[in-house]
Amino acid sequence: MVVYWEYAFLENTFIDALLLYLALKCSRQKTSWWRHILAALIGGAEAVVFPLIAFPSWTAHCVKILGGILIAVLAVRRGSFKIYAITAGAFFAFTFALGGLLTACYSFFGIEYLEGQGYLIESVPVGLLFSVAGAFTIVCVNLIRFAYRFRKTQQNIAECTLSHNHKTVAWRGLVDSGNLLFFHGRPVNVISSIAVFALFGRQAKDVGRMTVHTANGERDCPVFECESMSVKIGRSVRTANKVLFTIGDVNTKTYQIILHTAFTEECHENFERAENVAAKDKGK
Repeated sequence: MVVYWEYAFLENTFIDALLLYLALKCSRQKTSWWRHILAALIGGAEAVVFPLIAFPSWTAHCVKILGGILIAVLAVRRGSFKIYAITAGAFFAFTFALGGLLTACYSFFGIEYLEGQGYLIESVPVGLLFSVAGAFTIVCVNLIRFAYRFRKTQQNIAECTLSHNHKTVAWRGLVDSGNLLFFHGRPVNVISSIAVFALFGRQAKDVGRMTVHTANGERDCPVFECESMSVKIGRSVRTANKVLFTIGDVNTKTYQIILHTAFTEECHENFERAENVAAKDKGK
């Protein structure tokens, strides 16, 4: 098999650049392009030079691991040991995942590849390599974004217990710094119309109406009063009586209440996520 070093260098530089991009996404680091490109170039050089050196098998794997750690650390703009560890760990994880995917593709299309000194030396159509790597990157980026969105939501979820008219329900509430609704000087939480029916029943009576401003426009909404509600965030529990609710768009699958900041300000809530649910309104 004839291997052209310039092609191997460019291919491995491209692959390392994609893998470093994914690793930096995982550690939530801003990309420094000169660091990113330099690290990828070093990775491409490692892939070309190291197979030419006669390393024992176990030494070759150690060198490969150290080389991967080097380029992962170099790509990080600045950070703590934890950031470096996350970036390096993610880099290796994505490397193994992409390597397994490419090996499966090579096997499927009958492409020859040889393993030597801990490296894969392959003769692969450039279009196939770039297509697989590009699709892998797109899928992984979306998975990373989804994972962080899910994590943020879970960090801001509080366990709520509501009691009204001899009925008690346990719902999940989203701690949201975007909810600043007030009705006659009293804070107002947001629930869905289905939740109003479940808590207050068919004969639900409002205690007034208020204008709610959202990203979708202005709405006139009824206000309901619940006898009591307790909110648990971590180990902190806060209980309030005569709690007000209004109707809004709530993701009932993940949480059933969008909590007002007044109900959570003493529970050390996390305000990293803001849903832009409502602007401040003094009520009518």
